[in-house]
Amino acid sequence: VNITDSGALATWQPAIAAVDNYVVSYSSEEEPEVTQMVSGNTVECDLKGLQPATEYTLSVHALKDTQRSEALSTHFTTGLDAPRDLSATEVQSEAAVISWRPPRAPVTGYLLIYESIDGRVKEVILNPDTTSYSLTELSPSTQYTVKLQALSGALRSKTIQTIFTTTGLLYPYPKDCSQALLNGEATSGLYTIYLNGDKAQPLQAFCDMVEDGGGWIVFLRRQNGKQDFYKNWNTYVAGFGDPKDEFWIG
Repeated sequence: VNITDSGALATWQPAIAAVDNYVVSYSSEEEPEVTQMVSGNTVECDLKGLQPATEYTLSVHALKDTQRSEALSTHFTTGLDAPRDLSATEVQSEAAVISWRPPRAPVTGYLLIYESIDGRVKEVILNPDTTSYSLTELSPSTQYTVKLQALSGALRSKTIQTIFTTTGLLYPYPKDCSQALLNGEATSGLYTIYLNGDKAQPLQAFCDMVEDGGGWIVFLRRQNGKQDFYKNWNTYVAGFGDPKDEFWIG
């Protein structure tokens, strides 16, 4: 039996004696028996309209005039149908939302794989009731291929896929907090900036994205008295403190 998620091709060895017809019957626990009659000159029958991920009982017997042979029987299970309409929406420079429609058959989960054009691959196992997933920490201006497969116990559906490209940043290597702000960052906190926009010279800086429109590098931050600021000159030159709390940048 050659099997898909919605059909099967039943084949058999021909009877030794000449026969008029073969009678093919199949059924499942939730469906009534279906019977098809084919010519005695053929040794196959196409079974259509089957339910996905369903076990069927198949039997074949030969007819000659009023005589009927013993039936041959077997069992087979149709494949799990794939999810549908996979798409990427809300695509940004470092994020996107992937959504899909579930298959007809019940599933136990999904396997989602996304790969950047430079070969970085991530896999995620999702719950069976999930129909969307947010991708984060993506790279700007990068093409991604997303593949999705439904799971049901040991069964796996065919894979469907979609391709999208993240948007580009106005400043891929922001040289200060104002350029980070123009890239869409709106929350005060630690950011990586690059001296003179050189990607080979990254450094961490605390950016104030609120005061006077935001986009300010914070050189001195005092807020709770945890940090001792009575330091010698060399310490002030080097910088000190917790960049997430109180600090002098140096």
